[in-house]
Amino acid sequence: MAFLLPALTEAKFSNQRDVVLNERRQNYENRPYGLAPMAMLAALFPPDHPYHWTTIGEIADLQAVQLDEVRQFFSTYYHPANASLALAGDIDADEALALARRYFEEIPPGPPVAPVSPAPARLDREARLLLEDRVELPRLYLSWISAAMFATATRISISRRTSWRTARPRACTGGWSSSSVSRPTCRPHRTRARSGASSRSPRRPLPGTRSRRSIR
Repeated sequence: MAFLLPALTEAKFSNQRDVVLNERRQNYENRPYGLAPMAMLAALFPPDHPYHWTTIGEIADLQAVQLDEVRQFFSTYYHPANASLALAGDIDADEALALARRYFEEIPPGPPVAPVSPAPARLDREARLLLEDRVELPRLYLSWISAAMFATATRISISRRTSWRTARPRACTGGWSSSSVSRPTCRPHRTRARSGASSRSPRRPLPGTRSRRSIR
C-alpha cells in the first residue's frame, strides 16, 4: 500500500500480468466446467453490474491495460482511506494502536472512495444456456439471484432434499448461488447451464446421480 508504486516497473508489471493470465486459465479456460460460471454470471447480471464478470478480469482487458493505468488505479483505491485494519487475539489495545500508528500513520490517507451501489439485479424470465466442452460428464446447473447479505429483514430458509440445498445470501448488492448435478451418460459430453428464478421445490436427483455444490 505504501511502497508498491515506487517499486513497480514495466518488467515487474508484465510478469505479474502473466501470473494473473495463467491463474485465469487454470481456474476457467483449462478447468473442467470452468466456462459455466462465466456464462451464468453474464446471464444473471446486466453488463453494467459488477457481478456480470469474474473478479479476475477479462483476458482482453488484462492484455490491454497499461502501467500508467495500474498506477492510477492503485492511487485511487489502495490507500488507508479505503482500507480497514483488523486486530485480533490476546493483545493490549493501547500497545496495538501504538504499533499501528508506528507502522501506518505516515502513509498518506488518500482520496475518499465512493461506495459502489449498482441497481439491484432482476430476472424477468427464465434463461437457459447450453455449453459444449471437453468434459467427462454432462452437468446441469441451476442458478438464481439471492437476497443481499446485509439486507434489512431478510428471511433465509434452508431446506434439504437428498443432496439439494437452497442458496445462501451473497454480497451486499445481491448475489447468486448455484447447485449442480453430474450424471454418467454415453451421449456426447455437454455442459448445460440454466439460470432463472423458480418457485417450485427442488426435486430429488435421479438414481445413480452425483450432486455437488459448484459455487462456494
